[in-house]
Amino acid sequence: MLSDDEKRQLGLYIKGDEKDPRYKGKARRRDRWTLTAAICCATRCIVGMVLSRSANSEAAVQLLQMITTNKGAWADAVGALTPWDMHVTPELIVFDGGSAFKSMRFRMAAEDLGVMWEMAMNGVPENRGTIERAFKTFGSDFAPRLSGHTFASIMEKGDADPEKRAALTLDDFTFALLRWVIDIYHNTPHHGLGGETPVKAWRRLAKLHGVTPPPDAEMMRLCFGQEREYRLDKTGITILGVRYQSEEMQTYLRREHPEKVSVRWHPKDIGAISVKWGKTWCNVPALDTSLQGVAAQTWLTAVRHVRDANPKSNRLDNVAVRDAITAIKARNEAAMAAAGLNLEDWSEKRCAKEEKKLLAGIEFVERKELRQVKDGLGMEIPASSELTVAAEKPSTPETPAKPAKRAAKGRGITPTSPKSNMTIEEN
Repeated sequence: MLSDDEKRQLGLYIKGDEKDPRYKGKARRRDRWTLTAAICCATRCIVGMVLSRSANSEAAVQLLQMITTNKGAWADAVGALTPWDMHVTPELIVFDGGSAFKSMRFRMAAEDLGVMWEMAMNGVPENRGTIERAFKTFGSDFAPRLSGHTFASIMEKGDADPEKRAALTLDDFTFALLRWVIDIYHNTPHHGLGGETPVKAWRRLAKLHGVTPPPDAEMMRLCFGQEREYRLDKTGITILGVRYQSEEMQTYLRREHPEKVSVRWHPKDIGAISVKWGKTWCNVPALDTSLQGVAAQTWLTAVRHVRDANPKSNRLDNVAVRDAITAIKARNEAAMAAAGLNLEDWSEKRCAKEEKKLLAGIEFVERKELRQVKDGLGMEIPASSELTVAAEKPSTPETPAKPAKRAAKGRGITPTSPKSNMTIEEN
């Protein structure tokens, strides 16, 4: 689903890069990635994982969101035999003093979610011993199964060169990591649980005490969405080519006349946004109701496919884009779920780049529907020229549109010119 530039940003190998001197070194480079993970201290279940180039605030926020999300799609994407449905709104989260967790973005997301947080003292790993022990298990049991892993000591390493042996792509590593966590780690008897497996401990305690339900879609957008300021006018708010409009928003525009408003939108669901009016956040849906539950990456990919089919046109048919979204979701559902483990970049810089590069000068139009003939029976079929010529050359008082002449009165057939409409009536 990613473009070549997006693949290069993620460090994914692109076929043909070896011929391009600009990307020759980058395509063959071996990189170290950062795994940010969360564990349930009561059951020892891994409830969230995020892979990123480096530890940053967006990775921490995405991890917190993953804790509250049913991860069955990830398990299905890699063909896991054990469900990964562990999700909950946590009561307390304890983290280290890394820059990702100390950021205001992460702390505000936890506060909005209503979760208490505590930062453990640096240099004392015993204060967060549960996750530290889990990472040790990652290194002793999972890493040796892969080529290119590092060793615990020089004696174990010997003459091996991990960088030369590194051969896994990011997709291969993600697949192996998910299968190991879901099917091996969660089903291995744990010493801290008295020999009980993490998945059985979760089932037992969830049945005995229950879990706090996760937030709904609107709360997820308010807690984990991207917050930026957008211009509000009579057409509404436009983000990545999607228009959002509501009567309440237009009432607020007429009364307050704001130039910009604070908006929160979630890249996993562009079907609605949250707009701040005074001190209140209100839900504003997209004009295209079919975008409910559609991810931003899926939307951009569908627009790119439709635009590639007709690169010279600056008018994209919404029906064609919706058909492309359906086809992409059906074909790449498993790949999209597995890619969800990787950190997504939806910074203001990237959104501005997409709007400038892909969506610049693009207008989305709806196909004309069949309409009733004014002076008779039957339906009027809009001509193909209405989608292009009629919109660009509307009739004016100086050049009124000429009405079609009625001929063959008994048959109800109206002759038409190439640029006029064709009318079919029942006799």
